[in-house]
Amino acid sequence: MIYMLEDDANIRNFVLYALTSAGMEAEGFAHPEDFWNTVNLRVPSLILLDVMLPMLNGLEVLRRIRKTSEVPIIMLTADNDRDTEVRGFQAGVMDFIAKPFVNEIMVQRVGRILELSRLQKNLEYEVKVQTQEAEARRNQVEKLSEEVMKTLANTIDAKDKYTNGHSIRVA
Repeated sequence: MIYMLEDDANIRNFVLYALTSAGMEAEGFAHPEDFWNTVNLRVPSLILLDVMLPMLNGLEVLRRIRKTSEVPIIMLTADNDRDTEVRGFQAGVMDFIAKPFVNEIMVQRVGRILELSRLQKNLEYEVKVQTQEAEARRNQVEKLSEEVMKTLANTIDAKDKYTNGHSIRVA
């Protein structure tokens, strides 16, 4: 699910239509409070966020989101303010899309970021699985090494009854 926080109804409807026409699930919000209530119930796979909101700056919304989530965010902006872009990237934005935008390009960018996010999650999962498997193999090797030492110690002790148990204690 893609969430969009955009106060301009025409842009919001245009983007939602483009995304749903491309087979993506999307929901739009005009007011930050409606957006927050929904985000708190269900975390989206991606957020499209307007930079200039009437009640709240988009960068402030971004900072607030980043306190609890690493969901990918694309900022939508009508101005070419480099400082805003720099601050956005520093705060964790994945991309900026300038308004007015070309439908196909916007959909492609959203699709690529969704795919990148999916691949990253799969990689994180695979690393976790491989780490668990490596830990299990390490534990098996440790047990095997301990058994080999005990077997060698018992073999030495079996040869000389006088030092019986000494090799096990040393091992």
